[in-house]
Amino acid sequence: MKDEIIVRQKPVYTLIYAAGALAFVLALGYFILAHFGVFYANYGSLVMLAVRSKILLVVWIFGFLFFFWAMLYYLRRIFTALPLLIADENGITDNSSALAVGFIPWEDIRKARTKLMGIQPFILITVKNEEKYLAKLSLLGRMLAKANKKMGYEIICVNLNTSGANPKSVCDKIENMRKAAKK
Repeated sequence: MKDEIIVRQKPVYTLIYAAGALAFVLALGYFILAHFGVFYANYGSLVMLAVRSKILLVVWIFGFLFFFWAMLYYLRRIFTALPLLIADENGITDNSSALAVGFIPWEDIRKARTKLMGIQPFILITVKNEEKYLAKLSLLGRMLAKANKKMGYEIICVNLNTSGANPKSVCDKIENMRKAAKK
């Protein structure tokens, strides 16, 4: 087998994701600061009630931390030359997300398929020994991968959103390569 698939990210797409995360960081930071009275916010009674809510404050803080982490993640991805996905005669290497497990040999892959998560298409990789790949993830990563599994997805979900590549055509090529590797 001499076929090879290399899917690289497009920095402009990654920059758009980073800018979106930054917008959320700024908005949530604004609400958090308004809650503590750092500046005066007069937007009417409903907004002021929301600004004073302790429950919303907790949601805003978690949202702020999540989007700040996402912004840093995407900014780091802009400056790394690592391809999102590589498929060759040995298997596939997933570097597409924070839950990426790295190299997966063909003999460990049962199948590859696409599925929507919300409106975003993902390539789902079904592996023979999930525990082997869960062990490669951090504690938080394992929890998120198991949550994906409970929602009907796989523990390995390849995200090509920042590449501009068609996930269905990439998945079809991966499946053909997997079948050829079995022969």
